[in-house]
Amino acid sequence: MTTEAEAFWANVDRENYGHCWIWGGKIHRTGYGQLRWNGRPAYAHRAAYEIVTGTMPIGCALKKRAPCTDKLCVRPEHWVLEVFVSPMHIIQLEKRRDRLKKELEGVESRLALYQRQLKPHDS
Repeated sequence: MTTEAEAFWANVDRENYGHCWIWGGKIHRTGYGQLRWNGRPAYAHRAAYEIVTGTMPIGCALKKRAPCTDKLCVRPEHWVLEVFVSPMHIIQLEKRRDRLKKELEGVESRLALYQRQLKPHDS
């Protein structure tokens, strides 16, 4: 019985396209290789990444690494893992930054008051 990974690599040509490993299976309308992976539709380059490195972290995506531009290339070294930051996440980070900035201003004002109180009084 063939494993899912073995079935995947049977659809990859690693010899005839220079440095790229070209997907020879189904192609999605976006031009990327597509297959069923772990029981769900998936892009072939993502399946290749997971076979080689393990499960992709949540909130991450793969982006082509220059100079490779072939959408059918599934060679993991030709893809780079990027952290995906949603607009909602950016808003949350901005709110946190603003809150921390206010807290810092409060600490700085208390520190200045404390330093004035410690300063020797001129008589």
